[in-house]
Amino acid sequence: MKIRMQEADELLLVYIYFYEQEGYMLNNGGESYKECYLLFDEDNDWIGISLESENMIKDHIEIHNGFINFADNEWTILFEKGLQIHNKVKYECITDLHDHFYRGIELILVKSIVPNISHATNLLRMSQI
Repeated sequence: MKIRMQEADELLLVYIYFYEQEGYMLNNGGESYKECYLLFDEDNDWIGISLESENMIKDHIEIHNGFINFADNEWTILFEKGLQIHNKVKYECITDLHDHFYRGIELILVKSIVPNISHATNLLRMSQI
């Protein structure tokens, strides 16, 4: 799992991907306006996302210290192992799929919603933050 972030005015564009970008594979599906949840710890730091889905996630990139889990039809993606979820904020994401496997998840966030992204820094690929 890797994360790519880019600032655009008051927005933070985030793409969480599970395949190397260099590998050529066309998406053959996706979901727009998919309900997901931003996950926060007790200090209100952004620690990951969750979404309900029967589609699969398989990490094809070194995961570092990240954590991906599937239970009760819900995917939980944490930027670091061992983090405790204190709060969830309902949001929308856009997903990229290939044969019912998530290739990536895109979020367009208002910067003020995720003021601290320190837990994501070990997964950043390229960033203009």
